[in-house]
Amino acid sequence: MVRYAKLNPAGYFTLGRYFADRQAVGKAAEYYEKGVELATDAVLVANNCDWLVRHYFQNGQREKAEALADRAVEVYSSGGLRTKAELMEMEKKYDEALEYFRRNEERYNQPGPLVGFCARYKAETGDSRFDKLVQERFKTLFPRGIEKVRTTDFKSAPTEGVLISEDNELLRQAGLKKGDIIVALDGKRVYDMTQYQYVRELTNVSVMDFIVWTGAKFEEKNASPLKRRFGVQFTHFYQPNKQ
Repeated sequence: MVRYAKLNPAGYFTLGRYFADRQAVGKAAEYYEKGVELATDAVLVANNCDWLVRHYFQNGQREKAEALADRAVEVYSSGGLRTKAELMEMEKKYDEALEYFRRNEERYNQPGPLVGFCARYKAETGDSRFDKLVQERFKTLFPRGIEKVRTTDFKSAPTEGVLISEDNELLRQAGLKKGDIIVALDGKRVYDMTQYQYVRELTNVSVMDFIVWTGAKFEEKNASPLKRRFGVQFTHFYQPNKQ
C-alpha cells in the first residue's frame, strides 16, 4: 500500500484508517498527514481528514485542527461540512456547529447528522432549545415511528435496510462483511442511511448492537468502532417485493 500511495496519495488515507482502526495513533497520524500534504484532490482531503482533525484537537493542537477543518469546509463537500461541524461541537461552539450541520442538510438532504447533533447536545447539556428542530424532521425521518425490534421479529429477507458496500478489518473483526444488510441498530429498525445515522448519533456508548441479514439468515452482531464509525461506505438498500 505504501508503494501504491506513492503513486496515488489516496492510499495514504487508506493506511491512516488501517492504523487508526488498530489504535496505532502515531502511524495513523503520520499517514493521514502525508495524504493531506500530497493529495491534489481537495474533495478527497475534505472527506478523509476528520480523524486527523479530532487527533489534533484531542492532543492540544487546536490551531492545526481549526486550520485543517477550515480547509475541509471550503470545499463544501458533505464530509468537509461535517468535519467542521464536529470540530465546533468538540469546542462546545454549539450554535456554529448547528449552522454547519444545517448547511450539510440543505446541500445534501441529510437531516440525520443534524438531528443526531441535537440529540447529543441535549444529552450533554440538558438544554431542550433544539427540540423543535428534531420534531420538525422526525416524521420525515421515521414515517413509521421508532420501531423496537428483535431478531425474531424478522421472518423473510429484507426489502429495505442499510447495505455494507465496502469491507475493512474493523468490519471483519465484528463478523460483518461487504454485502450484509443492516436492518436494526441498538434495537431500533433502520430502513435507510438517514435513519441509521440518526440512531448511531443518539448515544456515545461505544458498543453498537446490530441485526443483519447475511444473505441466508438474520444474525446479531456487535462492535465498538471509534466514534461509532467503521470508515467504509454504507448505502441504502431497497428491493421491492416481486409480484
